[in-house]
Amino acid sequence: MRVVDRKKARPFVLGIGGGPASGKSTVARLLARRGARVVDADRIGHQILTRPRVKQSLVEVFGKHILDNSGRISRPRLAEEVFGNPDKLERLDRIVHPPLLDEIRAQVDRLKREDDVLMVVVDAALLIEWNLHSELCNAVVFVDAPVDVRRRRAVCGRQMRPEQFDKRAQAQLPQETQRQQADYLLDNTASLAQLEQEVERLWNAILTESSPTAT
Repeated sequence: MRVVDRKKARPFVLGIGGGPASGKSTVARLLARRGARVVDADRIGHQILTRPRVKQSLVEVFGKHILDNSGRISRPRLAEEVFGNPDKLERLDRIVHPPLLDEIRAQVDRLKREDDVLMVVVDAALLIEWNLHSELCNAVVFVDAPVDVRRRRAVCGRQMRPEQFDKRAQAQLPQETQRQQADYLLDNTASLAQLEQEVERLWNAILTESSPTAT
């Protein structure tokens, strides 16, 4: 059961789910072009890693080798350290997730207080694992694509090694579990043009269904 009322919400809070390289951020960007305001968990995560207390805790737990040549936390080195190792991943989560979730909640709350915002999009890879789909969102859209397509995108577009992709995918809930939590599905198997059409239909459907005049 969702904590928030799904009907006639203004602004409407839409969570985006999907596996690695499914196209979640692309969907968020396309919705932003139509007027949505995006809360990007990955971008917030970048900012969290620059906080002195978080940086110090991570270095104490994982060692100075996770720093780059400028003394900043290297996300690739940190990812290499923890993905595929459940114990280390849990230790990372205990440090990073509390301030990250607090900032996500704070940004959603600020945007909901603005009069001109029609839709808030929460782009978070662990949306369901963090229970944000129930806590914050009026609905969830699942961005779907076969695993071989997503792996190819990750390798070609993000220069990610296949084993890195597999470790990231294994750190998330199974795709079918995520689909079951979704209110809308978007197929991102084909072209960007087709995805844009699906996003346009999604945008119009949500604004119509959530309109105060809708029955």
